[in-house]
Amino acid sequence: MAWLDLFHFFFLAVIAFLSVLWYCRSLLASPPASVTTPLGDAEVSDARTYRVQGVPITWQRDQLQSFLANHDGCHGPVIRSLALEAHGRSQTGTVTFRNGMQPPMKVRGSLQPGEDTKTLMLDDSFLGLTTLFTPSQEDHQVE
Repeated sequence: MAWLDLFHFFFLAVIAFLSVLWYCRSLLASPPASVTTPLGDAEVSDARTYRVQGVPITWQRDQLQSFLANHDGCHGPVIRSLALEAHGRSQTGTVTFRNGMQPPMKVRGSLQPGEDTKTLMLDDSFLGLTTLFTPSQEDHQVE
């Protein structure tokens, strides 16, 4: 009977040791390589995705892309999503950049000379609510 208890104790100790070893190894493991996303003829390398907040509600994807492309540090923006925020005063988008360089976290300017200056905030932490999609009125159903 004592041998059986000793065997169980040893078995549980080995399992605990292997579990701790596996957990430590998973914490120290390098993150997976970034995925390259094909975009027709061009590809986005080092495809880090950034959230763009404060986009005017009248802007479309092409206007946001043009606005970002005209600023230093924002080379080759590719707009992934653009959706109305829950509060309804602005839009939030997601964007990747073709060159893999980190863009500025605050972008100021206007689309056309003489227009009001807009300030867009970029981040890659996605803390808080991030709207990724806004369905059209016809497709939006509440059950």
